[in-house]
Amino acid sequence: MPVVHTEADFGKMSTLVRRAYMKRMGQSKWERHVKDIREFWTKVQEVIEKLSLIWERVRLYQDGLPNSGPEVEKT
Repeated sequence: MPVVHTEADFGKMSTLVRRAYMKRMGQSKWERHVKDIREFWTKVQEVIEKLSLIWERVRLYQDGLPNSGPEVEKT
C-alpha cells in the first residue's frame, strides 16, 4: 500500500505544503489533488471492508524513510 498523505498528515506544516503546492501548480490543481487523495482513501476503505477481516487480529504497519538523500554504505 503506498503512503499517500492527506493534508491532515502534515499537521502544523499543512499550510506551508498547501501554499507551496498552489504556488507551483495553481489552486485548481491543488483542489484536484486533495479530491484525488480523498477518493483514494475512500476506495482503500471500501476494499478493506469487503475483506471480512477479523479486526482483533489485524495489524497495520506503515514504513517510511525521511527524504535524506542516498544511503551511505559502510565499509
